[in-house]
Amino acid sequence: MNNQQNPMDMMQMMMAGGKMPEMMQKCMATMEKMANAVEKSAELGTYATPELHNLFEEWLDKTSKGILNELEEDKNIEELAGKLGLSVQSINMLLLRLAAMGKVQIRIMKI
Repeated sequence: MNNQQNPMDMMQMMMAGGKMPEMMQKCMATMEKMANAVEKSAELGTYATPELHNLFEEWLDKTSKGILNELEEDKNIEELAGKLGLSVQSINMLLLRLAAMGKVQIRIMKI
């Protein structure tokens, strides 16, 4: 957080230097992480031009078609990830995107 005081320090000052309850500390730490994530997203967004957005959409469409083709033969996520050179997490996100578009149905989920 550039040019701003640490939220934890501010909260402790407001509490006259007293010790913050543990839950409040956790909440403040979470808020600080969220603020940093928003700041990082804003920084990255400055590099994303309309052309890059279009290229990413094209890549998503092409990769999604590849997933659909592979699903006809194989439904193993780990093997699919290996074939396409993506992480299992990326395959899962693309499958969720395809499900939202109504192109696949996800019937089983393991936790």
